[in-house]
Amino acid sequence: MPSHTPDSSAAQPTARLQAVLEACRSLSATLQPHELYKALVRFAATLTDSSQGAVLRYDPGQQDLYFEAAPWLSAEQSATLRLNLDDNPIGQAYRSRWAVLAAAQPQWGLRSLLAVPIVVEGSALGVLCAADKRSGEFDHADVLAMEALAAQAAISIENAEMLQQARQGYTTLAELDKMRNDFIAITSHELRIPLGLILGHASFLAGILEEGEARQQSLVIEKAALRLKDIVEDLSKIELAQNGTSVLRVHHYDLADQARRLVTAHQTNAAEAGIQLTLAAAEAVLVNADSTKMFVALDHLLKNALRFTNRAGRVQVEVSAADGEAIVTVADSGIGIPAADLPRIFDRFYQVEDHMTRRHGGMGLGLSIARTLVEMHGGQLSAESVEGKGSRFVLRLPQER
Repeated sequence: MPSHTPDSSAAQPTARLQAVLEACRSLSATLQPHELYKALVRFAATLTDSSQGAVLRYDPGQQDLYFEAAPWLSAEQSATLRLNLDDNPIGQAYRSRWAVLAAAQPQWGLRSLLAVPIVVEGSALGVLCAADKRSGEFDHADVLAMEALAAQAAISIENAEMLQQARQGYTTLAELDKMRNDFIAITSHELRIPLGLILGHASFLAGILEEGEARQQSLVIEKAALRLKDIVEDLSKIELAQNGTSVLRVHHYDLADQARRLVTAHQTNAAEAGIQLTLAAAEAVLVNADSTKMFVALDHLLKNALRFTNRAGRVQVEVSAADGEAIVTVADSGIGIPAADLPRIFDRFYQVEDHMTRRHGGMGLGLSIARTLVEMHGGQLSAESVEGKGSRFVLRLPQER
């Protein structure tokens, strides 16, 4: 059978999918409404190879659409122009909840227009537009890209407005904490839909493309999407633990054996990073606990140690028992934690200095999840550290419940 090298046509859907993924990631991190609308306009034009983009919102009081962002209009036009829902393609997209392709719109000086509704839970927030495609006409691929962008736009707009409402209306710490929990719940739930689509398409492309640049790009997309999936799962764990709906499924098992299996699973990653990972464990340390939740807690501790340990460093895991407690210690020779930051490292979303976050990644959830799961068992998780010399985390768990 003759060999086949993927051509540019095979690479195009992969490149488009990667661009959509990057756009969604960028939008999910934008919580300022003004910046969000600017980004939406830019991505709408870029993903469809168009000259213009626009975002319109629905005004329930006036029952019409107004422009939030539209570079093709003057500032005066943007502030005063309103569109009814009856005699234009943008209003048609809003009413029908379907994408609308339209020819020239001379009233706005446009040669072509693609309008896609921004819908969340069956309710349309507005319309996302791309206009004046540079070459050819808008096609099905453009519609799919805009629909994916609009789906993420709906989530991001709701999140931005939730945050804005929190800043304006919530005055007590209890109310702020509830708002944050709601934000986490909505984010972790709503991200699953576009993320599932991205993962499905990436896996499909990786399966049908032969070896080459296009297949490698699809694998990069799949890896990035899996990382986002891990973040969503972490958000879900936090939300379940905080609202009290997480249930412990306790049984009798060997914590030392669980630690051995976990260390073995991380040996390859440690070796690739040039880190010596070792385990010192008693023959058996029996506990009554939820093994799944304890695995998650230990996994986060070990990942944290490996992430912040440099090449040629060491990570040591110890498991023992004393005075009715199982004790797990995870110590590393990494970069350490500044004394001023140590009291807050178990707080949700807390990250030690921006430059460390950019270098090492993470969202500041792992240690918070670990402590929450340990405390659900009546245990304790503490930390000590010397900046520049390493950190030591100690997990204490009652052996009997």
